[in-house]
Amino acid sequence: AMQIAKFLNLSEQTEPLNILDVGCGTGVWSLPIAHVDPESRITFLDKKEPVTTALKTAESIGMEGRITTVESDPLSTELPSGEFNLVIVANLLHLLTSEEQKRLLRSAAQRLQPDGKLVVVDVFPGQDAGDVSRALFALDLELHVPSGNLVDPIELKSMIEEAGLQPPKYSHLNEVPHIYGIMVAQK
Repeated sequence: AMQIAKFLNLSEQTEPLNILDVGCGTGVWSLPIAHVDPESRITFLDKKEPVTTALKTAESIGMEGRITTVESDPLSTELPSGEFNLVIVANLLHLLTSEEQKRLLRSAAQRLQPDGKLVVVDVFPGQDAGDVSRALFALDLELHVPSGNLVDPIELKSMIEEAGLQPPKYSHLNEVPHIYGIMVAQK
């Protein structure tokens, strides 16, 4: 997760980050980013159990005063438009159908301020060292989430552009298990 903070060039950020973490899970993706910027704020958006877990993680590193929570389904929650300068959708798209992915990306894009960034972290092909891990991940996904599907980076690029964002930049996250990548697009 720390690679993401480096990839985003946060040292060039001139205003505090206002982060929306869609499908926050444990907060593992947004908290390291916010840790780099001591004035940043995070809104965790997810169902009750993951939000509770993410809050505990934030508390364990002394960041609880910078957190807002929204306990709701990320696919159906209405949030103010244009409020956030960074929206993170991490490890979520592979759990959704193609139509749900498109809907979520459109919603995420609407939450961004002008020049804000959408960050998508998910399991992507392309790292040879991760081929076995990715195959096992795909098998587990098929067994437990039949409607889910690994994200195709070319299709994701098109969905992001259709959501009204600039063409995204992509990078592999070269860390074990060598299956994750990051796509960043600006509004």
